[in-house]
Amino acid sequence: VSTQSTWGFPFDENYPPAFADLVDFCGVVAAHLAEPSHVAVIHCRLGTPQALAALPSLLIYMGNAASYFEAEAYVMQYSAQGVLNPSQQRYIQYLESWVRNDPIPTTRVVQFTYVTIHTTPNFDMFDHGCSPYFTIEQYHSRGGRLQRTYSSSAEAPPRHYANRTKITFRIQSDGTACGDCRFMFFDSQNTDDYMFCFWLHTSFLQVDSTMLALTKSEIDKAWKDTQHFAPEFAVTVGYEIISSKFEPAEDEMVDVLIESDDGQ
Repeated sequence: VSTQSTWGFPFDENYPPAFADLVDFCGVVAAHLAEPSHVAVIHCRLGTPQALAALPSLLIYMGNAASYFEAEAYVMQYSAQGVLNPSQQRYIQYLESWVRNDPIPTTRVVQFTYVTIHTTPNFDMFDHGCSPYFTIEQYHSRGGRLQRTYSSSAEAPPRHYANRTKITFRIQSDGTACGDCRFMFFDSQNTDDYMFCFWLHTSFLQVDSTMLALTKSEIDKAWKDTQHFAPEFAVTVGYEIISSKFEPAEDEMVDVLIESDDGQ
């Protein structure tokens, strides 16, 4: 067991950690607690959000909770805040699938083909519409940085929409991705107002599907915003799987996930 007493796993309080970092965190703390005399204190410098994302993950990893919902119920005994961010919840559920030994590839390269917004976000005070565009960023865990790899505004200038049941963006240029991805949506009419976002990891996209569907409750910022988003608000993301690589050993998986996030 390492004699080191302090470890840092930084990530933004509003977003999930990179999946490789989440697995690394759980492994380090679990190894530390393997010594019966050891305890672990998980602390967020800015308050509680990061700790509330980390604790349910650790409970699942160590077998103290069978599911995300069981882990969250335990944590909420001590904090009424819970894990509020939908993408953080998604990543804890990713970890739950990984711990169950579901057939998760260590790397999965996908081509995103389209994004559809269902119902029009209301960011215009006159016609209750918006002029949306979105970006895709990929996370490099070793450098702790996001790199923008796609912007819909580079393909076509943002158009204004109002009262549309759906808005579809076709991804014509290179929309390939691997690992942790963040989709960020903006309203270009109001000085690039941030509207909503969501994170996903390509290894957890289903091989027997070509679409990821997210309801309002699964989308960051939109999930609790009743002013700008209708209850029926949703987003679908089309994709094609280009390649998948599987590694049988858990320790190998963590290494490969980190390497793939770094573009190697």
